[in-house]
Amino acid sequence: MSPGPSKSFDPDEVVVLAMRKFWKSGYAATTLSELREVTGLGSKSLYDTFGNKQSLYAASILKYRNSVIASMYDQLDRGESPLAAIHQLLDTFSEDNPAALTLGCLVGVGMAQVDPSTETELAGLLHEQVRYMAACLTDALQAAFDEGELRDEIPASQLAALIVTSLQGLLLVGRTNPRSIVRSDALDAIHTTLDALRVTDTASRT
Repeated sequence: MSPGPSKSFDPDEVVVLAMRKFWKSGYAATTLSELREVTGLGSKSLYDTFGNKQSLYAASILKYRNSVIASMYDQLDRGESPLAAIHQLLDTFSEDNPAALTLGCLVGVGMAQVDPSTETELAGLLHEQVRYMAACLTDALQAAFDEGELRDEIPASQLAALIVTSLQGLLLVGRTNPRSIVRSDALDAIHTTLDALRVTDTASRT
């Protein structure tokens, strides 16, 4: 049996286009007709390649994790020090980042819309991204503790969870009001919390 005709489109590019649409409009509000429009594909091509809207959304989440989230959290391995890298990551969420101001986070938008009682797999996939972000921050905070930059008064995993959930919240606020004082105050509070834990003298490092 001869193989069927090769696809005349790049599935990876289709996922990127769908991801942007889901990111802007949300999972629940995005229709199949809108996905056909933004990807330029017909229903048959979409179904044959991705199965259904849920599968395309799942692929979009993984694409988002491997591109947007990874590019942000990879900064934690590139700073002058663990603490400097954490502050550098937080600066990604500042008012100088237009995407963070207007679109928020694809994961956060999804968690607000996906029904865990009927869309268990999607809910689990979304939460896995949150766990990934928290794990990256936990490692960076523990490194800051180990190198004597921060006092370990709060377990690294708990501090990481607080930061991640705060970031998700301020990103959602940014979708409705990018210049909200609540949003900027929340980000400042994270920086201030880390500064309050900073080791300020050599004696306290020992």
